[in-house]
Amino acid sequence: MLVLLLLPLFGPEAAAVEIAVTGIRLGEQDYGTRVVLDITGDVDHSIFTLPDPYRVVIDLPEIEWRLPGKTLSVGRGLVQRFRYGLFRPGVSRIVLDVSGPVAVKRIF
Repeated sequence: MLVLLLLPLFGPEAAAVEIAVTGIRLGEQDYGTRVVLDITGDVDHSIFTLPDPYRVVIDLPEIEWRLPGKTLSVGRGLVQRFRYGLFRPGVSRIVLDVSGPVAVKRIF
């Protein structure tokens, strides 16, 4: 499980196919937005933000996407919407479109 906590800021080697993302959940907190990825095993990851338009990018090793059919890419809180998939061979990517500048507070 990978959990990100986004706070507003003002001013390749392919993994084994048994590793999969099985859920993506967003929740609003008093102090920001929580993003939870349900992953079937431990994976290395890198996270960075981009401006204009504001985004949070999560890179993972190439993994399988086993999300329920009801998974929508509609956002919540600071996350307006998100998208995911194979970025390039060996790298899977999740992009969170956010409403403004954010900082990633915690990752666990």
